[in-house]
Amino acid sequence: MRDAFEALQVEPSWLGDNGYLSPARRLRRLVEEKDIDVVVATTFKTYLCTKWALRRRDVGVVFWVHAVRGVINGPIRRALVWLLCRNDPMLFVSRAVRDAHLPANHRGPAQIIYNGVEDVAGDRCHKPYGPEMRQALGLPADALMLAYVAEFVPCKDHPTAINAMHELARRHVNAHLLLIGTGEKIESARALAARGPAAERIHFLGARSDVRRILGIVDIYLHPGREEGFGLAIAEAMLAGLPLAGAREGALTELIEPGKTGVLFNPGDALDLADSVVFLAADRDRARRIGAAAREFCLEKFDVENFADAITRFLEDCFSPAAGQTEPEQIEPQTAGAHG
Repeated sequence: MRDAFEALQVEPSWLGDNGYLSPARRLRRLVEEKDIDVVVATTFKTYLCTKWALRRRDVGVVFWVHAVRGVINGPIRRALVWLLCRNDPMLFVSRAVRDAHLPANHRGPAQIIYNGVEDVAGDRCHKPYGPEMRQALGLPADALMLAYVAEFVPCKDHPTAINAMHELARRHVNAHLLLIGTGEKIESARALAARGPAAERIHFLGARSDVRRILGIVDIYLHPGREEGFGLAIAEAMLAGLPLAGAREGALTELIEPGKTGVLFNPGDALDLADSVVFLAADRDRARRIGAAAREFCLEKFDVENFADAITRFLEDCFSPAAGQTEPEQIEPQTAGAHG
């Protein structure tokens, strides 16, 4: 991360994470030394630190919210945000995040701007893995290959993917599942995988730095995660041209248009997920068309340059001298995709 900033000739400053007052004091000094005009806070804690640091100072504050769960949850957090951010600009990475966290009393600018996602698959230097990687991983050449990339935490709902695999095995579907990631629930996931007929078909690959190359050997991408705020992994799979099955919840209903860019299944319903896999696998030409449409959708909606332009325009609209002469207007959110 530091190398990326240095490449842009940006000097990062470390404020620390020791309580609230110490980072806030460091931020206040930094604002004074660098003559900063706007601070963008991306977590609840950084927002509170910023508001305390910049009290009685004419510096703009933006609260940029990235997740449905764990940001402004609970009555105390909600009360603090209700009191502090009435007129502050707010950014959201999806409708799901906006609906979860936009305070009812908010009167400042508010906009949905979907994350930019790099199109690695369109880079001539990108080399996705081929049949040799299947062989290296001990995977059958003729198997239907499924994958899920996520940290092993409760909201990612790995049990639904694992139980769907057991159901596919009972139906004699020759499918294998790659689970990529680590986390607190990985051992319980291993135990669940070992207790069913698909035990030998579920592969735990751990943390990988070559995930987007591994997508080259995948036929269908699964995403049973609950309450997703955006879904970077699913966007990367779509950019790889994969047909996908996602839970009908959170931001996934904004990314997946059923039958066109993927299929949606009932959250937590392993049988419905198994049905979705069978549907996608039944017609490979249709699956390829769905994957191609998913890629085109992402290229349009998550273009990195468009993302940067949208963020820049939002900040200029909020904090340019002309914007300060009038009462801030509520900015209509952008939309992407269709509800499932």
